[in-house]
Amino acid sequence: KTDRPYDQHATAIRDLFLNFQMKFPAAPALQPDRKRYATGELFSMLDRNLDNILTMIQNDDLTETCVDIQLPGWGALTKYEWLVLFETHIIRHTNQVIEFDKVAA
Repeated sequence: KTDRPYDQHATAIRDLFLNFQMKFPAAPALQPDRKRYATGELFSMLDRNLDNILTMIQNDDLTETCVDIQLPGWGALTKYEWLVLFETHIIRHTNQVIEFDKVAA
């Protein structure tokens, strides 16, 4: 059970990931393979994960804290905060793909 507001870090997560002026270096373990990615392939991958996320939203207690992972600055997030992080991360990368396609066209 969570001993703080379940959405305590939600605004900070949104502010960080939706600030498109800021650039973040990816950790080495998160670096993508050096290959050309197809936009459709990336969106298909996101679609495949959607069912799992929707099931979690419908069935889980989103106020519970996930204790397996500690993030710098935020520590352990609640399931709700993880959903906010997933959403804003997807929005951020979608924006990157759209901007890349504009430059490549």
